Amino acid sequence: MDTDQVPFLSTIRQSPSRLGISSLGSLGLHLLLVLAMIWWASRPIEIEEPPEEEEPFIEIAYIEISPPPSPRPPAEPDVLAQPIPGQNAAPDYPAQARRLNQQGRVLLRARVNAQGQVVQVQVVESSGFPALDQSAERAVQAWRSSPALSGTTPIDSSVIVPIQFSLN
Repeated sequence: MDTDQVPFLSTIRQSPSRLGISSLGSLGLHLLLVLAMIWWASRPIEIEEPPEEEEPFIEIAYIEISPPPSPRPPAEPDVLAQPIPGQNAAPDYPAQARRLNQQGRVLLRARVNAQGQVVQVQVVESSGFPALDQSAERAVQAWRSSPALSGTTPIDSSVIVPIQFSLN
């Protein structure tokens, strides 16, 4: 490295007799500045940690609630709901089921309201053929019945309805 190109080093190389007071002052100032920078860079850095956040306080209050009164069990009918004879059409035998020689028995659970209307039909036991099961469901859904009776009062009830599909 050529010390003539760096003014600070070229000043140091000169003999003490040739150095002027202003040069020594400048050198001392530079040296003081370098030492201050070293001290500043080497001092420990204090990092302020953010205050710890407190966990939110959640209070849980348990309130004792008595269970609702148990509903009365449905009344057992003295007389079961019955389809009204002559007013309910038999299920259609699906044409494709006939061609495929499909036969079987479908058991349906029909919910009948106090007015004798079928409000829900559910397959309890399938015939094994969806077309026969669906035909039976559609037919029974449209049926009218005499409602079940508890004493002389009409009540909602469920009945099992067997439907036999036979080609004989």
